[in-house]
Amino acid sequence: MAGTPVGVDTITSISRRILREEATDVYYKGSPVTWRLFTQNKVVRRGGYQIESRFIYQPWATGGSFYGPEVLNVEPSDTELDGVWLWKENYTNVTLAQRDLIRADSEYAVANLVVEQCENSKMDLRDRIATQMWSYGANYKDIDGLLEVIDDGTLSSTYAGLTRSSYTWLKAQIDSTTTTLSIGALNSLWDLCTIGARAPKFTASVRANLTRYENLLQPQVQYTQPTAVVDQTFASGGFSGGWYRNQPWLVDEHIPTSGAASGSGNLLCFVNDDYMELAVNTNGDWVVGDFQQPTDQMVITSLVYVACNLICTNPQLNGKMTALTA
Repeated sequence: MAGTPVGVDTITSISRRILREEATDVYYKGSPVTWRLFTQNKVVRRGGYQIESRFIYQPWATGGSFYGPEVLNVEPSDTELDGVWLWKENYTNVTLAQRDLIRADSEYAVANLVVEQCENSKMDLRDRIATQMWSYGANYKDIDGLLEVIDDGTLSSTYAGLTRSSYTWLKAQIDSTTTTLSIGALNSLWDLCTIGARAPKFTASVRANLTRYENLLQPQVQYTQPTAVVDQTFASGGFSGGWYRNQPWLVDEHIPTSGAASGSGNLLCFVNDDYMELAVNTNGDWVVGDFQQPTDQMVITSLVYVACNLICTNPQLNGKMTALTA
């Protein structure tokens, strides 16, 4: 039990305890992907039953070349489909026992306790959301994460309420055969994820695959980029990594290393977030509720609440390798 033991000597009994001002978050991993989505792709949306977006999935049936007085086909075309995402809710709680409050020795100490616990709860919630950013739809309560976006129907047969087998442009580019990483395999998958000027904006992988990639580079090649071209979004968040095809390569500790979506713990993803939106509800934008006391407990508790979801309107521009072992 913490505190000064009973029966100690004089010096021990009259000595004050020395306490550092800050706690060290030894469990919090941080997530460069979540950081980017919140800083560049967050859009606050008004409340509604669900989130909807339209896909233009084919060209018009009419139009074309003609000669002179030909009669032209001017029938209207319907080339759009509606996709749907549900709001996904997450929470964490801040609960303070009355005993802890009365043991704090001043109003200043109580205020510090409350502030620290609130910050810890927000950090905990950020970590949970960062994990869900890599979900694949197994839990309907979770955010529709990147592994649900970057799929060809193997893990998630539908996306945005539409069937991938019927609408193949909802399928991402998947390499499930390459077991040994090579520059050629990377280039091939990247090219499949590229249409015209629309190419992936960053690579995300477990740390082992970044190391494998760096080991492929010739020792005399300087792959560390000058400061002027380092992605400032990630740098400002304290993240670092590699560089591939003039785009950052990031290590995200929240990429799953076990389970159905883990790729045997060796996932490597190409992500185009130009077509992604982190939609956050106006009534659920990191809302901190008032402290309340239950009728049967001497505690006060508050909830921190987020309502959001990740939306991708062009999954085919993303890809992943799922079978890497070396």
